Amino acid sequence: MPELPEVETIRRQLERFIKGRKIKKVEVAAPRILPHISPADFKNRLKGAVFTSFSRHGKFLLCHMNRRELAMLIHFRMTGSLLYGTPSALIKAHTRISFWLDNDKLLCYNDMRKLGKIELIKGELVDNFHELKSLGPDPLAPDFSPQLLYSILQESRRQIKELLLDQHKIAGLGNIYAAEALFDCGIHPQRKAHTLSPEEVGRLHRSILKILHLAIESRGCSIANYVDLAGESGAFQELRNVYQREGEPCYRCGEPICRLKQQQRSTYLCPRCQQ
Repeated sequence: MPELPEVETIRRQLERFIKGRKIKKVEVAAPRILPHISPADFKNRLKGAVFTSFSRHGKFLLCHMNRRELAMLIHFRMTGSLLYGTPSALIKAHTRISFWLDNDKLLCYNDMRKLGKIELIKGELVDNFHELKSLGPDPLAPDFSPQLLYSILQESRRQIKELLLDQHKIAGLGNIYAAEALFDCGIHPQRKAHTLSPEEVGRLHRSILKILHLAIESRGCSIANYVDLAGESGAFQELRNVYQREGEPCYRCGEPICRLKQQQRSTYLCPRCQQ
């Protein structure tokens, strides 16, 4: 699933290439991507609309329009992606929705497993949209301070890795970046969240921001099938310290990286560096 760095990479590319472009035509090949609107209504509401800006909260992407303060919310889920380019290069088997733009190029939503979804929201209702309203703070938001993180952790008796993956507590972190952040600050993923001291929470806060910014600079992680707007892979997978490195030596101490299960997910750590 695209996590915060992947969605932020796409958002920045959309700002660069799509902002100000008008939608000439919309084609819908997979209506299930639109759970709360018919394909006909979706096409009619977007035809002639202009992309004015793009924002993000956690793993959710928001495309803001000029028409009736309209916003299009995209949740990529497991295999969703956006691609931009010429029609001949973009129309593929997994293209689910196509936006024909006024520069004769296409913006395509591709999704092999068709698990993602797209919603249309009135602009003034975005902040109260149920899925966004239920999210925790975004780690890149100005108000995501060490003090805020400490208060979130103090309220929980759950394991720290489990809590970091809870989108209702902190929005945007997934398995890869939570594992890498915990390694970076030397905290064991099974530590109870409320047992972290203010100093440890400060280290964790710095590591979360460090790893996320590094991943954004690397245009995301393409261990699975993520690609950016141009169809190119990210590079963060080459910078991993622990994720999917089971049995390989830790870059810090040489101890083999180990894997354990948390909530039916694999967690990777160095048993010596993370206590």
